[in-house]
Amino acid sequence: MQRVACNFSTKPWAILGDFNVSRSVQEQLRGKLRLSKSILEFEDCIWDCELEDIRQTGCFYTWNNKRSGIDLITKKLDRVMGNWLWFQQVGHLQVHFHVPGISDHSPAKLQLRSRPPSLGRSFKFLNIWASHPSFLGIVRHVWAAEVVGTLLEVVAKKLKMLKPALQRLHNEYFKNPASLVAQSRQEVENVQARLEKEPTNPHLKFLEKKLVEKLRNTCHVEEAVLRQKSRVQWLKLGDSNIAYFHKVCKVRQSKNLISRILNEAGQWVSDPRLTREEGVSFFSQLFKRPASHSLVLLGT
Repeated sequence: MQRVACNFSTKPWAILGDFNVSRSVQEQLRGKLRLSKSILEFEDCIWDCELEDIRQTGCFYTWNNKRSGIDLITKKLDRVMGNWLWFQQVGHLQVHFHVPGISDHSPAKLQLRSRPPSLGRSFKFLNIWASHPSFLGIVRHVWAAEVVGTLLEVVAKKLKMLKPALQRLHNEYFKNPASLVAQSRQEVENVQARLEKEPTNPHLKFLEKKLVEKLRNTCHVEEAVLRQKSRVQWLKLGDSNIAYFHKVCKVRQSKNLISRILNEAGQWVSDPRLTREEGVSFFSQLFKRPASHSLVLLGT
């Protein structure tokens, strides 16, 4: 597997099959529930190859010894994994593990389909906004506005008023940080190229210092945004983990994709706009219906 990873390191690729070992104790039911050497070696190999499980539906445990009672052993031995480029280019694809039938393994089917259209992103507060000098002023200005209603209504209305103000701040200073980093890096390279011809030019030396500081700041913004989106907490901000955070974000986006919803009529809805409407309708009525009402999601 490591040899394949080296040969295809610049291309998206996936690998599937019976690996005869689980990734963790949580993927085993019955049997010897211990963190064995083979599990640790398999997990290390997956990390070395920069692979991750492709989003799956269906059976979680993919193998059992076809016995019953205390002799039953069930594990996840079969899996489909892709490299980082796979998640970047075709991360919307998923795998379905069917029931095993007469076999002791669940067959896996990689479901090929076109990428669903983007419906826009919901508003999310980015912590990096609070570092901008204008942030507190924006919040104070909105919070000082006169709003009529109960205390809860006032808070809700002011938060709603604050949203477009923060979106404007984001669009002006924090939108597309990767592009800002590339632009800043190009500016530094241009000045340094001029310094090769005029190494003693004080103006160029001063400009280089300013642009390098600007590049550091834009890199910090990009890393902070990606770290928050990736939800990785064990890495420190400022350790140049941008590439890793970006990869984790791609995997999270793939695994969090909801491909279809089972509605009240017992029908599967797969159209992206209709699934959104079903989700909004369900949660809007959540506290108005009996507790037995449920919504089934597939692809989470």
